[in-house]
Amino acid sequence: MKFPVSISVTEIAVKYNCQIIGDNNLEATGINVIHSVEKGDITFVDIPKYFEKSIHSEATIILINEKIDVPKGKALLLCTDPFHVYNSIVTSFRSKSLSDEEFKNSISVHPTARIDPQVIIKDHVKIGAHTII
Repeated sequence: MKFPVSISVTEIAVKYNCQIIGDNNLEATGINVIHSVEKGDITFVDIPKYFEKSIHSEATIILINEKIDVPKGKALLLCTDPFHVYNSIVTSFRSKSLSDEEFKNSISVHPTARIDPQVIIKDHVKIGAHTII
């Protein structure tokens, strides 16, 4: 996920009560899991066997629960629960839920479609002609 504006590592550290280890002048442009990170992203790691993979990934800022050496050009944010902080950041940037009216307007169900009453339809769904769900 990319952020609409970059966020400084110090702003994140203050907001989530983390200690900065490494470059405290960095900015985050997004957040992602370790397998999908790009330069400028925040990621998290809370299992020692993955520390090296995280440190040497493209991630610029790494949420971590142990103090380790950090390469130049990166920052670690030391916190007790990296996944919780990661989740909080993602949640704060996730798009907001649609109102009931916006939700109703975001789905399209063809009049010939048949949908079981127990089916859950999410927003932005289009169900075509003669579809049976």
